[in-house]
Amino acid sequence: MGFISSLFKHEPTGIKKQISITGMTCQHCVKHVKEALQQIQGVKKVDVSLAAGQASVIIADDVTDDMMKQAVEEAGYQVTSIH
Repeated sequence: MGFISSLFKHEPTGIKKQISITGMTCQHCVKHVKEALQQIQGVKKVDVSLAAGQASVIIADDVTDDMMKQAVEEAGYQVTSIH
């Protein structure tokens, strides 16, 4: 069973959030935003889309919207909404 179960990737569990972000213009911006969010303890997964202007995150319940907003804004980008 261990071998078979290791073949399947399991999505991290937690709260899923979408963060709308303005100011990203290139893949370097995407990397910068992703790294900023990954620095927050309790952030389990981050995917950032330049085309959509969004970050999708999976977080622990102790991570607040304000923590994520602050991290993105300190990286030099603007958060327009989190839902």
